[in-house]
Formats: sequence, C-alpha cells, structure tokens
Amino acid sequence: MKRNTPDRKSVRLGKAADWIAGRRVTGAPQPPLAGRGGRGTIMPLTKLAGAAAMLGLGAAAAMHVVWIFTPWPFDDLEDFTRTIAGVSEAEAPSAAATGSVAVALGAATYLVAAQADLAPRLLPGRLTRLGTATVAGVLLLRSGAGLVTSGLAGKSTTFTRWDLALYSPLCLTLGALAAYVAKNTETAGAEQEG
Repeated sequence: MKRNTPDRKSVRLGKAADWIAGRRVTGAPQPPLAGRGGRGTIMPLTKLAGAAAMLGLGAAAAMHVVWIFTPWPFDDLEDFTRTIAGVSEAEAPSAAATGSVAVALGAATYLVAAQADLAPRLLPGRLTRLGTATVAGVLLLRSGAGLVTSGLAGKSTTFTRWDLALYSPLCLTLGALAAYVAKNTETAGAEQEG
C-alpha cells in the first residue's frame, strides 16, 4: 500500500515557499541572522519592493539616456517636449540636463538596490540608508507637487494630463517603495544591534 507522502521535490518547493513568505521552516537551513556587513535579515517583501523600485528607477534612467540622443517614442522634438516636459521646443532641456537626470536616477537605482541587498554595498550602511530615504523623499515630493500643480492647473495640457495619469503616480509608487525599503531595512538593522 502506497503512503501519501510528498516526494523530495515537493518538500523542497514547500520549504522554499515558506522561506519566501518569511515563515520559519523546521529542519531546513535558515537565512542568516545578519546579512552582509552585519545587517539584520532583509525580509523577502523588502527585497521585492526594492526590486520593483530598482526596475522602475532603472527604466527611467535608461529612458533619459535615450532622450539625450532622440525624442523616442515621439516623432519630433515638439511633441516630445510638450508631452514629457510641458514646455515648447525652444525651452527643451539640454542634453547635459537630461544626462544629469539620468545619472541621478542611476544613482537612485543603485542606492535602493544596495539597501534592499540586491547589489553590493559600496558605501557605509548608514549612508546607503540615508541615500535611499533621500531618494524616497525626492520622489514623494515630486509626486505631491505634480499632483497639486497639474491638478490645480487652470488649463489642461498634454503634460498636465500625463502628469496626473502617469508621471506623478509613478513617482508616488517608486517613492513609497524606496521609503518601505529604507524603513524596513533600518528596523532589521536596529533589531540586530539591540
């Protein structure tokens, strides 16, 4: 008579699912009590939030690099500047300004990834955490300012419609994810020290 016992592969998958969900698995190797550099364990949800923020910030950085050379996905610079920046073609941001934004977004991508333990830390832990919190603050400030100014704009323009529909909500989401990463990795580090 065959017993209803799971095979080894099912047991391993079940333990992996428990570990990802943050549940303690008996008889299975546990994640270390301290991550790299003596930090506390970073829970999988924090890593997931960090990965989502990293992807969003990285994509925004890549788009800004592309925009140094071309108005893609638009056909001409006039449509591009009106939709992306809310200005006329004559007031289009320079390549240097666009490149500076790309570099800032790239740095933000790294800081969030390092704080979420998805990239090696090249800076001290407190500086990485402060950088991640700063990224969150800047993004949340940008989203709030965008929602208020575009929402209260007397005249609806292509930019204000896109700002309300995409740009500000995206900044809000990325800022909230970065704040979550900064706060939860700080808590894990404080528990380890205390």
